[in-house]
Amino acid sequence: MPVYTLTVAKGGSKLKASPPAPTDPAGDETGPPSSWRPGLYGAVMLAKPPRRGLFPTMANCTMAADEGGATTDRIGEYLSEQLGRPVTNATALKGEFDFVLVFFNEDCQPWGSLPPSDAPTLSTAVEEQLGLKLEKGSGMVDVLLIDHVEKNPTEN
Repeated sequence: MPVYTLTVAKGGSKLKASPPAPTDPAGDETGPPSSWRPGLYGAVMLAKPPRRGLFPTMANCTMAADEGGATTDRIGEYLSEQLGRPVTNATALKGEFDFVLVFFNEDCQPWGSLPPSDAPTLSTAVEEQLGLKLEKGSGMVDVLLIDHVEKNPTEN
């Protein structure tokens, strides 16, 4: 099936390693901070990266993904959700990373008379902002096949 492979771009990874998680549960940030600010390309961004978790936002078809503590496998999962096809991680990068990714959602229609977004496409943003590259290809994919459905339930 069609897949994407996530690799490190020629210029090298631009991912920043996540700081160690705090040992005090009171200091752990598990949600978005209360202050938001305008970000790149008019997208709404978090005031500081979250400690853990993904916080996507969208403004005028510009998507912003702000995540802390993500592995490259998790980044591949997020990209797979956006692209609608599997993304295989072939970066060999280990550890957890904080990242912000801002891109134009090509499936979106701008609202009213707002000017079009000047944000890059997802593939371009991945390379420019994360130092990673998405390569099209084909590969083996797990598929769920349902071969029979009963309309009326039966007793076990």
